Amino acid sequence: MILPSPRLLRDTAVLGTALAVGWALRPDYGWAVVGVAMFATALVAVDALASRRSLDQVRVAFPNALRLAHRRPETVSVPWESPRSLRSPRLVLDWPAILKWNQDSPTPAVASRGVTTWKVLPLARGQTRVRYAAMVADSLLGWWEIRRRWEPNVVVKVLPDLHADRRRLAARFFAQTEAGLRLRRLPGRGREFEQLRDYIPGDPVEDISWKASARRRKPVTKLYRVERTQEVYVALDTSRLSGRFLPSGAGDAAPPSTVLDRTVTAALLLATAARDQGDRFGVIAYDRLVHRFLAAGQGREHSRRVMDLLLDLQPSAVSADPVELFSFLRARLRRRALVVVMASLDDAAAIRAYQRGSDLVARHHLVLTLTIRPEGAMPVFTGPPPDSVEEMYRQMDRHEQWRRLDELRRSLARRGVDLVVCPEEMLVVTAIERYLDAKERLRL
Repeated sequence: MILPSPRLLRDTAVLGTALAVGWALRPDYGWAVVGVAMFATALVAVDALASRRSLDQVRVAFPNALRLAHRRPETVSVPWESPRSLRSPRLVLDWPAILKWNQDSPTPAVASRGVTTWKVLPLARGQTRVRYAAMVADSLLGWWEIRRRWEPNVVVKVLPDLHADRRRLAARFFAQTEAGLRLRRLPGRGREFEQLRDYIPGDPVEDISWKASARRRKPVTKLYRVERTQEVYVALDTSRLSGRFLPSGAGDAAPPSTVLDRTVTAALLLATAARDQGDRFGVIAYDRLVHRFLAAGQGREHSRRVMDLLLDLQPSAVSADPVELFSFLRARLRRRALVVVMASLDDAAAIRAYQRGSDLVARHHLVLTLTIRPEGAMPVFTGPPPDSVEEMYRQMDRHEQWRRLDELRRSLARRGVDLVVCPEEMLVVTAIERYLDAKERLRL
């Protein structure tokens, strides 16, 4: 594609004005005016014909995918090469709306190769694509802009920033063990059948396999082993409450993280911990209905599906229905599993709905509920004394939030469901600690 440049428009206006004034002042030199105009037109046409194919052999090395961290500035470089020198070459990418960008590399005057660099800041978590790119260069005389367009379809994945949480996890577990990770002895004899052997005096009577004993005509004992591969599901609340911004981490460069961003981060690291422990991991996303479900699995391909599912989650505009979630769990999960529910329970209606639904799965699965503590929620008289009537009412409101969550914790404990209310920065650590504790104590 070739388009007139601003220089051509400016020069045309200047030359046209000069020729018009000259013709008006000296009409007898009209032939000279026409000759100059024809020569200028021919020169512009030659410039267009000589430069229109200058970008046909340009090669641009677009990346196949970009993996960026949410709210962490990154530098993206794209090299290009041309068999002939180009005037003022400029590479332009159609960056998606979730990225804030500015071009960092200056445009060279004349070059046949180069690297175009951008500084990008991901504003939101998600997965999108760079669908269009274009190279723009000036013609030989600078009167035309030559453009060539590509459709690179570069995949852009904006992942949660896991660096801070990983450092916090490493520091926490290193401090507990004093020397890093240690092997833990799993107590008990397990529930998973391993093999048969001949009866030895002293074996428990309940472990005798009567059918095998009848076939072999002698007593046979069943041996069990501790289950090594178990199922772990994380259920994420994507309702309207999950779209609220968290007070920590707010800045001028990018919007602060939402509740859903923090729960997605915790789910990703919990999936990594389950993979390292050899367990199967699944994901459930719900609001008014269960709209995403990925059955528990293992392997690299399954980990990729987990990542893609979590990246696409966005807050909805409806309220959550925990009864629908627990009904779905009871109908779909046949094997006993650890279900980690990350829900927003600082709303009175959400608390009542969660109490009604928890009875459906408490006897069939091990349910762990994690919720982020509302800002300032604490018992009254535990903080500094109020200095005004408005501050006193705010403290009473925070006490009421704390009281509702504490009553819910006690109510769920009687049903066999654990509820942990933690600060948002400790959500990841708490989730992994509770998962490892349940695995060590053979609660599954």
